[in-house]
This record gives sequence, C-alpha cells and structure tokens, in this order.
Amino acid sequence: KAGANKKSDSADTALNFIGQLYALERKARDKELSPDEIYEMRQKHAKPILIKMKIWLDTCKDQVPPKSLLGK
Repeated sequence: KAGANKKSDSADTALNFIGQLYALERKARDKELSPDEIYEMRQKHAKPILIKMKIWLDTCKDQVPPKSLLGK
C-alpha cells in the first residue's frame, strides 16, 4: 500500500532492529545451541538490541500518526 518507491526511515530502522534479532536466532539455530545457551545468547546479544529498539520507539512514537501504515 505504501508504494515500493517510498522510503521510510522509521520503517527501515524498525526492520533493521528486527533483522538483527532474526540474525541472532538464525545463528542459534545453525549452531544448534541448547535452551540454556540460547538464553545466554539472548541476554548477551538480543537484550541490548531490544533496549535500543525500545528507546528508539519511545522517541518516535509521538512523531508517527496512529492511523498511518507505520502507526498501525
């Protein structure tokens, strides 16, 4: 709906955070980590990404109209 030619810095930033998290999960799966190892990996690597994402979301939440595609 938004159009393939339109770039949204906010959407790109969100997708970047999500991509980082998916990459970590892919690494864990490829290395066949145990549940305890996955927990440790998430605490060490995913938690900082999630903290940065939360800070970013808090700073831009008032800038995105709630009825826009990104706001939904």
